[in-house]
Amino acid sequence: MSPIPIFAVFLVLGAAAIVNVSSLPNYGGSSWAVSPKDCSRTEVFSRCDGNPSCQKTCDNYNEPIPCTRSSGLEGNMCYPGCVCKPGFVRVAQGDQCIPLDKCEGRVKH
Repeated sequence: MSPIPIFAVFLVLGAAAIVNVSSLPNYGGSSWAVSPKDCSRTEVFSRCDGNPSCQKTCDNYNEPIPCTRSSGLEGNMCYPGCVCKPGFVRVAQGDQCIPLDKCEGRVKH
C-alpha cells in the first residue's frame, strides 16, 4: 500500500481536529482557559472539569449536572479550564464565580 493514502487520511483527521477545537464556544467567562494563569481569583484551573455546560450555576445548583469525566469514544471528554473555587458558583453558564450565598435565594442549602 502506498504511503500517500495513509498520509492523506492523517492529514484530514488532523484538520478535522483543529476545526473541532477552534469551534469551541466562548461563553464570555474564562471557562475555556488553557492555563492556570487565565483563571480569576475566584477560580482554579482544572485539567478535566472546565466545560462550561458542566459547571454549577446559581440556577442549576440543586440539580444534577449530566456531565461525566471519561476518555475515549464512549462519553464526554475532559476539557481543561477554570472552575469556581469551593464556596463559589457561576452566576450563569460561563459567567463569573460569586460566593454561593449571593445567589439571591435561588440555591437551597
